[in-house]
Amino acid sequence: MNNAIKYSLWVVICAIVIYFSIDMKPLDDQLSLSDSAKFNPQQYANHYWHNELPNDTMLAVDLAALQNAVQQQNLHKISKKVGISDYVYTFLKANGDVSAINDEYIFCETGNNTVLKIKTKYIFDSNVRNASRQIDIGEFKTIIDYNLVSKEINELIRVSLLSEINKQNLFGKKISVVGAIQIHDTTSILKNIVITPVSIELFP
Repeated sequence: MNNAIKYSLWVVICAIVIYFSIDMKPLDDQLSLSDSAKFNPQQYANHYWHNELPNDTMLAVDLAALQNAVQQQNLHKISKKVGISDYVYTFLKANGDVSAINDEYIFCETGNNTVLKIKTKYIFDSNVRNASRQIDIGEFKTIIDYNLVSKEINELIRVSLLSEINKQNLFGKKISVVGAIQIHDTTSILKNIVITPVSIELFP
């Protein structure tokens, strides 16, 4: 038997061995297996909303403490910075009288020349995620997962909080609000504070 025939037989035998050693599965099964191993941002956000968010709201600063930190230029002591941004994030709790309502905000007068603009429609920011002491970017494998968590938290705000509130019934009433804010770390004065709410209640 010449070398050419031996080589051909060797190639055929190898091909047969490789063929039967491969675990052939339908593509749909492979994709399903891949999907099951992926991070589930909705599940993560739901767990945060129901189990971890109360820990964050307990740490929320009041308006007086925020104003004092701004005046003393030590916002870093009561807030959280994410990445290299010039902005910091914290949870704020405040009371005030609802003085105006439009499609996007509830305007709340706090009585000390500061107006809260409470978001009620376009919730596309990452303020809650960034302000949270329970969520750390280091626990996520990809930035996409990290951002999807913020998207799902915002959806929970819309569905679990804002959809249950009749804004027009709040006009002229005193309310309590807890939410996340973004503020520049060199801010020296507070006049209008935009807040992404996680709780809105009538003041007792």
